[in-house]
Amino acid sequence: MPKKYLFRFITIIVIALFFNCKSKKMNLKEIPIEQNLKKVSKEILSPDKSKKLILSYMEDLNARKEFNYIVLNSKTKKELIRGSFIGLKMEWNNNKSIKGYLFQGIVRENYSVDDSNTYKIIQIK
Repeated sequence: MPKKYLFRFITIIVIALFFNCKSKKMNLKEIPIEQNLKKVSKEILSPDKSKKLILSYMEDLNARKEFNYIVLNSKTKKELIRGSFIGLKMEWNNNKSIKGYLFQGIVRENYSVDDSNTYKIIQIK
């Protein structure tokens, strides 16, 4: 007899504890994630200093950036070319062209990277 009562008592206790245990309600608030974005503008002179390359882009954690570029004549301040480029960086190739480095991403093991896939030449008229 005592085993029967003990089993019922333990069963009732377990069921009562199971249904009476409640978790506290939590107020979940969205925490704003701050991105460290800042606008960067650079002026780079050509090798013979006759032209000026003006780059503007957003600096963030992403390696790939969208560059907005303008090329001006240094003496007359006349705009020679304007455009945008998505890649890693831009610099002067020579006095009549700009080299923009393309984003490669993750490269497979047996993939050959040649120089023509790593940059783009932008000619200035």
